[in-house]
Amino acid sequence: MYKRQIRTKLNTTEDALISPEAFSLKKLDFVMCNPPFYSSAEDLAISSASKSGPPSAVCTGAEVEMICPGGDAGFVLRMVEESRELRDTVRWYTSMLGKLSSVHQVIDRLKEIGIKNWAVTLLRAGNKTRRWAVGWSFGDKRPSNVSREQSSPHS
Repeated sequence: MYKRQIRTKLNTTEDALISPEAFSLKKLDFVMCNPPFYSSAEDLAISSASKSGPPSAVCTGAEVEMICPGGDAGFVLRMVEESRELRDTVRWYTSMLGKLSSVHQVIDRLKEIGIKNWAVTLLRAGNKTRRWAVGWSFGDKRPSNVSREQSSPHS
């Protein structure tokens, strides 16, 4: 039943990140992204070395899945720039981020370009792992469980 409602597409690094045409559609309800978190192999190694204990899961990601220029912030900022052209072709743009500093970079850019409809939430996995989900829209509809005061990552 849900097979027709959710579709995925494998991109190359040269492809646009967001492409309704790739699905033979004119509009998308939302895009969801789990970007590469690291800016280099060295960044990934430093992050792994700084962990206080052994990983709870084996990382099987390929380098192209884990590393990109600018890390997670660089990838999502590219999404932000593409969204400026697509605007309401996509109702909600969303992504996970692995660093709070990346959340600040993305939200600062959204504010710079005049996007007022954005939301951030904290995702917790276990006792130590934190990730953030950020979303933005050019429309005026808000997620039903988010108020304007809760949108700030500074809270």
